[in-house]
Formats: sequence, structure tokens, C-alpha cells
Amino acid sequence: MPGFNQLAYAIQNVAGLGSGLFFVGYSLTMIPSQLILMHIGAPRWLACIVTTWGLTAMCFAFMTNKWQFYGLRTLLGMAESGAFPGLWHYLNSFYPPDAIIVPYSMVEAAVGVANVAGAPLAASLLTLDGTKGMKGWQWLYLLEGIPSIGTGIAMAYMLPKDFHSAKFLSATDKAWLAHTHTANREHLQKAKSAGWVQLLMEAASNRRVWLVALAGICKNAALVGMLFWCPTIVDSLLKGSSLNLGPSGSVAGGAGLHHGHRRNLLGSHDRQPGDRGVSAVLLTAIPFVSAAVCAVWLGHRSQQRKEMSKHIAVPYFIAAVLFVAFPYIALCGGVWSFVCLTLAITALTSPNAVLNSLAAAVSHGPASAVSLALYNAVANLGGLLGPWLIGRVVQATGMYGTALQALGVMVAAAGGLSWYMKRWGL
Repeated sequence: MPGFNQLAYAIQNVAGLGSGLFFVGYSLTMIPSQLILMHIGAPRWLACIVTTWGLTAMCFAFMTNKWQFYGLRTLLGMAESGAFPGLWHYLNSFYPPDAIIVPYSMVEAAVGVANVAGAPLAASLLTLDGTKGMKGWQWLYLLEGIPSIGTGIAMAYMLPKDFHSAKFLSATDKAWLAHTHTANREHLQKAKSAGWVQLLMEAASNRRVWLVALAGICKNAALVGMLFWCPTIVDSLLKGSSLNLGPSGSVAGGAGLHHGHRRNLLGSHDRQPGDRGVSAVLLTAIPFVSAAVCAVWLGHRSQQRKEMSKHIAVPYFIAAVLFVAFPYIALCGGVWSFVCLTLAITALTSPNAVLNSLAAAVSHGPASAVSLALYNAVANLGGLLGPWLIGRVVQATGMYGTALQALGVMVAAAGGLSWYMKRWGL
């Protein structure tokens, strides 16, 4: 959360809990959100979701205490909850199952691009500190909520209801989609006539959905933990102390820690705190450039070879090794630490679309849309665990390295579960 660490309440455990509470609201309201989408249609509901989360994000600019922070994080999770499963369900209506991985990968790449574009934008908005009596972080939330509102309004008017009303498709395209989606149409009609309890029970009885969701929990614990704490870790590297404790400015001893006047990530011996903060935000974008490129490549390779499980497991194993090795690689200096961090985030993030496609592949029948929402709701509980785990470990040990190693174990578990799924022939 850029800028919020400047508040008195933003110690590790408060920030970590606030990050995790997002996923409480996110997971609890995801299935109801998907049921609403099935009733009123994807374009209108997705437009409502995007507009609402833009408005909620703007409210962060006016928070004055940690309880408001907790409440807004929960509300933001509720506002965003139906976005991804709703978007997956919408894309499924335009693509056959054997061609869905690449579109999912493009969505994940877009998320990566948003992270990349958001980094310099956030850095520039933070420089507005003091303008009109507002802090830089207040301008950040206030102004970054506006594009979401505009996008939500545009979606309501520009997204076609289904492929039949899509002006960008030819008559031949529509006829081909109608032929390939015959079973989907039948399932959709059955879903509309079935009650929500029946759909939920059918989704909950799918053992494979739960297993994919368990892999998602382990993966998201590491991913969200890294998303939340990556700027802080990079800032420590910029200070020339690879695993700095943070707010107190103290450095804990142990593997991966250097004392004294060591050259920092940018090659200089010291930098002003404000410069470090902006530089940390900008450098944080680099891993997501790599992740966006690799997500598209991995998705294309998986779809071409018609194999998903190994395309998920192998990158997770690589990420796990890098996380566990990070404190020792950090002994080689800030540059090597950052390279390790970049590769770990790339390996952890790039299989996202393939994992989501695997969840879609095991979600079938009239309850397929609800199964996707159930998978995402359960998997994102890992987002509650990851930031909290890093915050607690850092507070107890003073070392980010130990926390990253714990996340490495989580990623290894996700890899093991994904490897087990090979027996499904997916």
C-alpha cells in the first residue's frame, strides 16, 4: 500500500491484516456475485463491479485510522469479488474449451501490465504530497479510482451480451460458436431453471475443484504476500541492507543480511529516503514485466501441447527453490537479490492462467460457473494467509528471508498438488 506505511498505524501486523481482510470480503461474496451475474448478464454486472471498486478505492483517500482501513479493505474485496470468475465465465462463452488458455493468459498479462503501468503512476502521484493539504498517498487513491469508474461505465455500453450480439464477429464466426457451444447453452438453460442451493451443492460435490482450489490457496499465500511486501523488500535492497526490518530502520542478523556501508541495489552507498521510496515503487514493476511476457508464452505452450498440470507444477517448483535460496543469494549483494526476486515472482505468477484454465476444465455441467466462483473464493483465502504470515515472521525474527522461505514451502506444496493432477490427463 504505497504511502500508508507513513501512517502511525502501518506497522507490519496491521498492514498484513488489512491486506488479508480484503480476501475475507472477496471470498465470502464471490459465489453470490456469480449468481447475480448469471441472472442479469455479464456485461451489466461486470460494469457494476468495476465502477463500485473504483468508488471504494477513492474512499481510502479519506481514512483516518486503522479501523477504517480494515473496513475499506473488506469492502474493496466485496466489490471486486465477482470480477475474475465473471470474466472467465464471459470468455468461456466466446471460446471453445480447447482454446481458452491463451485468452486467460492475455487477461493475466493485462494484470501484469497494469502493475507495470501502476508503478510509475503511483510514484508520480506520491510526489503530489502536500498539494491542497493532502498527503501523496491520498492523491494516489483519489486519482487512481477515477479510471476504474470510467472503465465500468464504458463496459456497460460496449460489451456485447453474448456472441450473438457481438458486432466484431462475422456470421460464419457466430454459426461456428453456436455449433461448438451447444452443450454450454443446454447447461446454461438448466442452471437458470435450477435453484442456487442446487447449483452450490453440485459445485461443492466436485472433488477436483477443491483440489485445484487447495493448490490455489498455497500459490496465493505466496503471491499476495509478495505483492503486498515486494516494495518494502525492494526498498531494503535500495538501502544496501538486503533484508531490513522496515519501520524501525534496524537490521536483523542472520543469513542474507549485511551490516555496514554496503553498496545498494542502484550502486550507490546512500540515497535519500524519498528517493528510495519512489525508486522502490518503480523497481517493483520489473518482475511484473517479466511475468506478463512469460504468462503469455506459458499459456500458448500449454494450449499448444494440450497439457496443463506440468506447466503449472514446474514453474512452482522453480519459484519454491528461489524463495528458499533467497537469503543465501542475498549474501552476494543487492543486484543478485533483486534478480532472484524477479525470477521467483515470474515463476510464481506466470502459471496463473493455466491454473485457472485447469479449474475451468474440471468445472462442468450446469454448475460450471458456480464451480469457478467456488474455486476462486477458496483459492483466494491464501491471500489472507500470505501477508499475515510475512508480517508475523518479520515481526518475530526481523528477517524477510525467513518469511520468504516459509512462502517457498507453500509454493512447493502447490507444485506437488499440481503434479498430482497429471493423473487426470489434463
